[in-house]
Amino acid sequence: MNGNRSNHPYGTVPGEAREYGACDFELGKVDGRKVAELGDGKLRGTLARAMLYMAEVYGADVRLPMQTVWEWHTLHPLSAWEIERARLIAERTGFRNKWILGDE
Repeated sequence: MNGNRSNHPYGTVPGEAREYGACDFELGKVDGRKVAELGDGKLRGTLARAMLYMAEVYGADVRLPMQTVWEWHTLHPLSAWEIERARLIAERTGFRNKWILGDE
């Protein structure tokens, strides 16, 4: 699946042609370009918050329209595990994701 995703940007693919069995993921074309879509679950929010962090801290290319990032961030709330994971990472590394843990 990761090999098929390659470096295609994330986006929303119309339809639900699932080629990866139980994995909620698909590849398709949107406006003539290939995009990868995560399922509707918590992964979209988790990915959005990781991208927001990378863009802010490292100036990384988000490779996803910011409108989509904000939508995924707000529509898919934090899970208890995402918060705990971010807390453990911050505790051990000193790197704090404010998109998950807030500002201090």
